[in-house]
Amino acid sequence: MGWVDRQLPGGDETFLDHLGFFVPDIEGVAAAFERIGFLVTPVNIHSHVGPDGAPVRSGTANRLVVLRRGYLEVLAAVADTPLAEQLARALRRYQGLHLLAFTHPDAAGQEARLRQAGFELQPTVWLRRPVQTPAGDRSLHVTVVRAQPGVFPEGRVQMLTHETPELIWQPDSFRHPNRADALTDVLLVSGDARDKAARFARFTGGAADPEGDGWVVSLARGRMTFAPPEAAARLLPRFAPPSLPYTAAVAIASADLDETRRLLASRGIRPLADAPEALCLGPEDGIGAYLVFHRDGVAPVWPRLGV
Repeated sequence: MGWVDRQLPGGDETFLDHLGFFVPDIEGVAAAFERIGFLVTPVNIHSHVGPDGAPVRSGTANRLVVLRRGYLEVLAAVADTPLAEQLARALRRYQGLHLLAFTHPDAAGQEARLRQAGFELQPTVWLRRPVQTPAGDRSLHVTVVRAQPGVFPEGRVQMLTHETPELIWQPDSFRHPNRADALTDVLLVSGDARDKAARFARFTGGAADPEGDGWVVSLARGRMTFAPPEAAARLLPRFAPPSLPYTAAVAIASADLDETRRLLASRGIRPLADAPEALCLGPEDGIGAYLVFHRDGVAPVWPRLGV
């Protein structure tokens, strides 16, 4: 697995930045994540800079689970906008993971490469939102290039650049009781895993390689694993996809897997699988996706569950 151990990419590196859960109830989901032992940020209302320079409401809001490396995002609709309608359409398929975000030092500069690679893109957006800090309110800035809706059946796929990363990775924001430390891998399930891997490799600038019964795209930091349904059933316990394609599981390195186990047990949460190097919570605990916690440095993660 590619693993550059820093928060932001340099040069021409691309990292797996974050994954997004689409949900109808952002408050209830936050409580579910807190029960698992995550710290969850307050609600943030999204906006971007319009053509005239004025702020425009995007129609969505989020809450974050910030990890030392990468993060998880929970999104819900809060207004009637095209972006909110995309979220609503995805929810009609299932509640869970519908957003894959990659980070590059120059997302806006990647636009030409992505168009040349055959991807239809939305106009580049400059996200802005206020963030409370100990020194007062500041404005978080992110540049985002998104594929047009429908280009990726998996959901919203985007390349971004963090211009104010210190406003996301604030002190103490990633000191999670469950010891979650880093976003390492995501498992995507479809009947054409090889073609899907090749498509994501073109988008990220990576390479697709066979691995076990599936395919993997390794980035400078993080991975994407692609598996057909029959292979996913051998990797994930009680696998029953709500529809295909299905972004089925997220892998998170734990700074102390034994402490992760102890916290889950203390809160009455029983993993569907518990092996020496990894444990797995099911979609009922993971807001529509499997959550796999693993020891640092373990890759590939999915075969370590012993299903």
